[in-house]
Amino acid sequence: MSKKINQSVIRFVTHPFISQILDANNDLITKEIVSALLSHPPLDFSTNYDDHISNQTFNISNLIEHILSSEQFSKESLVRISPVIIDHIYESFLGRPADNNGKIHFVGLLGETGRLDTVLTAFIGSPEFRAKQDITLPFMELSIPKEVNEYLATDEQLRAISEKIKAAWEHLGRTRAHHSVLTSESFLPEELGNNITEFWSSGYQELSLIEKLLDRHEKSLKKDIIAVEYGCGVGRITAPIAKNVAFLHAYDISAPHLEYAKEHMKEVEVENVTFHQVTDPLTPLQKCDFFYSRIVFQHNPPPIIHQLFKNALSSLNPGGVAIIQVPTFIRGHSFVITEWLGNDHLLDMQMHYLSQAAIFKLIYEMGCSLLEVREDNSCGDPQMYLSNTFVITKNVF
Repeated sequence: MSKKINQSVIRFVTHPFISQILDANNDLITKEIVSALLSHPPLDFSTNYDDHISNQTFNISNLIEHILSSEQFSKESLVRISPVIIDHIYESFLGRPADNNGKIHFVGLLGETGRLDTVLTAFIGSPEFRAKQDITLPFMELSIPKEVNEYLATDEQLRAISEKIKAAWEHLGRTRAHHSVLTSESFLPEELGNNITEFWSSGYQELSLIEKLLDRHEKSLKKDIIAVEYGCGVGRITAPIAKNVAFLHAYDISAPHLEYAKEHMKEVEVENVTFHQVTDPLTPLQKCDFFYSRIVFQHNPPPIIHQLFKNALSSLNPGGVAIIQVPTFIRGHSFVITEWLGNDHLLDMQMHYLSQAAIFKLIYEMGCSLLEVREDNSCGDPQMYLSNTFVITKNVF
């Protein structure tokens, strides 16, 4: 495992809040896991392991730091024992056996990245864990470190990145389309039939939020405006928006998702929508008076997020408004274009961010003004993700 990944995990597990949670779940790390994490465990560490566990002052974050700092640690050993690790995380954090889909997902994630912190973050930030622990997570501190976050790419690099993202999302569209939009177990294929009404209702709940955001700036959805939705998925929010505007252009990178969305529009008898599959990130969007995207940009690497922002703001007519949600910082997350393009990736969703500085610069360059920026809870754990919702208007000259 690289030094950079080790340091990322150590920063994560030694954060005071995370340490508190880990120490409350001591059975997460077992003798089998420690043995597997270390190709050849240090003799004194192995011999005294039981004493470490039974000691009242035992600190699990220190134990993980010890393991990951060891020269004897290897990514291969983590991959080898990943099914056991996932089983113990489910039992320790959620108090239940791992479900099959979840286990496949997280075993694969560990295998690809070797990042235990990524898996732990997903569990700690999950609604199921929060409900069991009754924990209110604090906001991210002001002293967050600077991370490498490359976002200026060549046209060739943008298209290459987009192809990899497209492959992942078309796979998700074929295997668990609705769950890829809202990642609750209620919307997995085997549970969807019992929960489909809840899924579609969430779109109307989101419409209410859109209306309140616009109302604060004396704006509204109207029957004479053109709207653009980017990342429409299966059409969860598409119909609610379309019913309140003259016409809606809905974009998505995944053909399977778009097929679900088209079918849903027929079911709800909404006819004022044209769907567009994104085949080139550099292709301009349709001109509009209202642009909307939430929990979409974050699943694209920074260069794509930057281009999507540029496309969105370019699409606005003078006086038009955009509401865009995106993470602006992820703890321990760095992005280097050539490294990312050189790696193989699981056919699954990823999380990325674009800094506020880059976004503010782009807003100015595109002849727009920022009406509002708010921290939101769109990404889960606010100790790991700083997510913002931007309300932006195109200047009228």
